[in-house]
Amino acid sequence: SVDPDLSEVLLSRSCLPADGVSTTQIVVIPRDPQGNTIGPQLGVTIDANLFLEEGGEIEPTFTGPVIDVGDGTYTRELVAPDRPFGGFVTASVTLDRQTTPLSTQPSIIGRFGAPPTGGTGGCPPEGSVHVRVLDETGNPLPGAFVMIGPQIGDPFEGNVGFSDGEGEVVIEDPRLSGPFDLTVGADRDGTGTPDYRWFSLFQVNADSIVVRMKPFIRGPGPTIEVIGNLTADFEDTPSDIFFGFALPAMSAAGLIAATVDSLLAPGTFYTIAGFEVFLFGNTAVPEQTIAQESVAIDYRLPFAPGPVDIAMVAGSMPLADFIEISQNSGTNFAQVLQEVLARFEPLHTGLRSADFLDTDTTGFDIAMTNDLATEMRFDVSFLPSGLDPVALSGMMDPLENFFATGMQIVEGEGSIFLPTTGATNAFEGFTYTGAVIASDLSGSTEQKSVIVKRDIPTQSAVVTFRDFYKPPRLSVTERTMQFSSPIDPRIDPPPPPPSLVTSVIELVELVTDPDTGERYVFGSPIWETMAPGSLDHFTLPVIPSSAEAGGIVPPHLPLGESYLWRVRFSALANGPPFDFNRYDFETYAHRVTHASEDATAFRVTGKGVWAPPQAGDGDGS
Repeated sequence: SVDPDLSEVLLSRSCLPADGVSTTQIVVIPRDPQGNTIGPQLGVTIDANLFLEEGGEIEPTFTGPVIDVGDGTYTRELVAPDRPFGGFVTASVTLDRQTTPLSTQPSIIGRFGAPPTGGTGGCPPEGSVHVRVLDETGNPLPGAFVMIGPQIGDPFEGNVGFSDGEGEVVIEDPRLSGPFDLTVGADRDGTGTPDYRWFSLFQVNADSIVVRMKPFIRGPGPTIEVIGNLTADFEDTPSDIFFGFALPAMSAAGLIAATVDSLLAPGTFYTIAGFEVFLFGNTAVPEQTIAQESVAIDYRLPFAPGPVDIAMVAGSMPLADFIEISQNSGTNFAQVLQEVLARFEPLHTGLRSADFLDTDTTGFDIAMTNDLATEMRFDVSFLPSGLDPVALSGMMDPLENFFATGMQIVEGEGSIFLPTTGATNAFEGFTYTGAVIASDLSGSTEQKSVIVKRDIPTQSAVVTFRDFYKPPRLSVTERTMQFSSPIDPRIDPPPPPPSLVTSVIELVELVTDPDTGERYVFGSPIWETMAPGSLDHFTLPVIPSSAEAGGIVPPHLPLGESYLWRVRFSALANGPPFDFNRYDFETYAHRVTHASEDATAFRVTGKGVWAPPQAGDGDGS
């Protein structure tokens, strides 16, 4: 008789590319109650129950019927569907006219490969990993250095390779399994200079990976200046000043990365009503009469060349308050902003977009097409200790560009009201969105925590911001970065678990503004990392020399320099459950809801030793 429990059902592969072509061999070994094989010439059926991820069953496809191998084994090949799927294999054996279903029903899944623009995908590796490297424009990048593991020769010989003309490299070894670490570096022109930022993935368990490299630009990149004013119906009252704030549109990723300082453009002094008044560059004052003086001031916003989208919030406040704030606050950006927002009455909003700008632009005026209503309420609590929250209300377009319609500094915890507008005119088809950015306005730390709320239902909605991440505590020991959990135990229910922990190492230097001659600290990103949000540490790999690797390996962290290592936890809770091994890197902005970060400084001495920063280093420590 056939023993249903001792009989075996085996798969050559339990995960397949969902390509409609790949196959797995199913092997059935019937056994009797003593464990002996039975056959040949038994009646064996092999089938599968398959379900598409998108919903519904799908009929399995096989290359042919069951084959009796003649040694007591029976085989059949299953062809993968062309869409992601899951399911299980079934088998039964007929002996002496009695059919016995076998107990073992091995699971099988099918997965798409990595997204073509960058990400992880495919199956857990079984001896092979396929990597495709792209340049910043999305074209194949030949000659890129690729390494699996912490250093050359570990975990196996041959763990490094170089991408071919299609940007592809396959690393194979029977011992290659997941999870593993992957590092990519590239030298565009073969001159031995770091043309691209290094990139490392930690603890990834996918056999298909696409990496889109980002250029390494030492020092500030090129900028253009967009200059304009606002047009609106307003009462020209000599005792009041009507003005607006121009704010660049941002994705949710931009909101996560934003600080108050980054939202404000460089400022200067203007003469208004006989007083010297400091205004940051975001401020636009349309032509009006103030204390018998005609005044008009354009906003001036710096952008990297590319698409330009700007939102404007306009309103009024007593001129006397405006003068008082400027004189009391001096050039303290945060203090000026805090005082102005506390007394500013928002009235109108508008936006303007340009497909692409690559030169300074004057006359980029913005029409105030929509009235503002200060009805949306933010309830803010459980803020991370020592951080100052700034609340932003706004509208998000179908491409998920966020246009701010209101900004308010939250005084401690509690409720505030922010202005929004109707989804009409320039904002037609937009949805309500809000964010709270908690950061250190004094600038003494790099700590930050952000929550983004999408699809707020109405202008008068009550929106709760209470499940903030804590900024992680960081420590660097040689090449290892350790970080604490961002989950605050005070908060119940807790925030969503972190999906990702990412980091950026910046080369920190003092640079000189070519226009003003002023020197300031600037960090140039030189290495980026990405890991599952469950990790509490990772270690940068040891990069081999070109001679050791057998190809051009660009330099990574120049010796004798100072660095800042930024670490960010992110929850990608907007959308389906997050899977680090099936992650489209470009979806970050669409999915992120929570984030927190901090940074710590280190230096690499001339002898290659990692050490704490010293007084006088470029980062100011």
